[in-house]
Amino acid sequence: MKTSIKPLLNIRKDSAGQRYTLVLQVIHQRRRGVIFTPYQLLPEEFDRKKGMAVATSRAKAHVAFIREVNDHIARQVREVERVVAELERMRRQYTTADIVSAFRERYNNRYVGTFFRAQITLKQIEGKHGTACRCRSGHYRRSRGAFLQLVPMYHD
Repeated sequence: MKTSIKPLLNIRKDSAGQRYTLVLQVIHQRRRGVIFTPYQLLPEEFDRKKGMAVATSRAKAHVAFIREVNDHIARQVREVERVVAELERMRRQYTTADIVSAFRERYNNRYVGTFFRAQITLKQIEGKHGTACRCRSGHYRRSRGAFLQLVPMYHD
């Protein structure tokens, strides 16, 4: 199945004239999913046709910021493509929600909560209800620093 991954600005009618969040739009089987990035751009700083940020000033700081945004876009698109390839190799049906969820669990540090919920569910499936209850009760919050050192996260 063909999957489309396209960087866009999340432009809403209620926030005209401001900076907009840069998102990755994932379309699979005519269903849309969105992955938010930490970047916000002005509409003139984003080229929709190229799917890239463009510098509107020659200031070194601005040019460096635009380069950082474009590097982030390229990395995130590659990671989403990698997730799609893995789902294709499994030879099972999958949805846009599966793609976005897998991306968030594997590659985006902002979604640590998603990772913990997935681990709790896994422990329940394995029959380790005590561990799942302890994690659900907030025990992981106290030891999160130590736990996160063991968690393989996406880093460049």
